[in-house]
Amino acid sequence: MNNNYSSYDEYGNIEYLERWLTPTLREAINEHQILVLTGARQVGKSTLLRNATPFSEWRFHTMDDFDVLQQAQSGPEALWAGTDRIVLDEVQKAPHLLPAIKQAVDENPGRYRFVLSGSANLLLMSPVSESLAGRAVYFILAPLTIGERHKRLQPSILADLLTGHWPDEDSDAAPSLDPVPILLQGLMPALLPLPSSQSWIRWWDGYITTYLERDLR
Repeated sequence: MNNNYSSYDEYGNIEYLERWLTPTLREAINEHQILVLTGARQVGKSTLLRNATPFSEWRFHTMDDFDVLQQAQSGPEALWAGTDRIVLDEVQKAPHLLPAIKQAVDENPGRYRFVLSGSANLLLMSPVSESLAGRAVYFILAPLTIGERHKRLQPSILADLLTGHWPDEDSDAAPSLDPVPILLQGLMPALLPLPSSQSWIRWWDGYITTYLERDLR
């Protein structure tokens, strides 16, 4: 299982932390038929889509599943047969899906809602000939913020300042944090349950090696 959760609850179960981008994604999918969510590996894209409503209630397919990938190659329409709300994860592994999705949207205006997620920027991939221009909206999920890590509401400081409202000095004060773990972890969700700096460094070694030896190549 993709370990993009960030901590454990009082019963020892892995806990999902709400991402500040989620309300924006909900608003966007109400207005557009295709939403593309990208971001670096292990920042929590799949976890968000499996846990945040309404996406958690939609049909979910991942191209990590060999059978699903085969179906995407031979008959992609079967992946959304019988439903009109679909999440397709790791879609960079099946760029040939995009023309089929475009056709489904064009032939059924307003009917389908697709969320496509993956760790590659689809617009920069050489095999991708279909950009979904005019049909899709694009978002990038970053690693956790300190506020998300501590289950805080998304701040509205900038919007308040632009309207002339200055926050009180002691209102919504930031938690006192040790900067060393933050620097070593980089607030990657998969690192937060790990117990020591040695385990964080080992994780980063594998992460960097994967990017250099496979993804970038």
